[in-house]
Amino acid sequence: MSRRISASRGAAAAPRPWKLLGRKSVFRAKPWFEVFREKLRLPSGRVLDDYYTIQMPDFAVVAAFDKKGRVLMERHYRRGLDAVCWALPAGYVDPGETALAAAKRELLEETGCKASRWKSLGRFHLNGNRGCGRAALFLARATEQVREPLVSDIEECALAWLSPERALSLLTDGRPATVCSVAALALARSEKSK
Repeated sequence: MSRRISASRGAAAAPRPWKLLGRKSVFRAKPWFEVFREKLRLPSGRVLDDYYTIQMPDFAVVAAFDKKGRVLMERHYRRGLDAVCWALPAGYVDPGETALAAAKRELLEETGCKASRWKSLGRFHLNGNRGCGRAALFLARATEQVREPLVSDIEECALAWLSPERALSLLTDGRPATVCSVAALALARSEKSK
């Protein structure tokens, strides 16, 4: 059943939060994710017995630019998409680690690069209804390779320095891509133009 939304610009009451009545873990694969079944009371009084949320670690995504204005992209296979994709360097924030420290660590591990200037582009939730962790997006400037990337037995990765325009087109041309890479690159381009 849908309700009609008033288009008036008057002082409307703010939406009210739902009340958590109970929460049970139904699947756990630590450290990757945990699924919870929740019992909730809506502001109308209706009770939902089977609302599911997903708890995942926060992660960092890095739009890394070199001194020539090129952005560092990775090309790798992503099992969840069953496709080889272009993406920005990214990885989980370890317990006790700041998002910036994770971004710096992941950039070095995955690409062998360091950057001399860093700027936060914000933290964003992936799915407001299910949870699914937060993405901390960063702009890294004056990025240069200082060593070889670490090799992983489960992740083959090819690196490329591309123009921001080319990188964005690879992320938005209809091939599988992650919204976090698109968002970080778009925000970084906006920041760089200021």
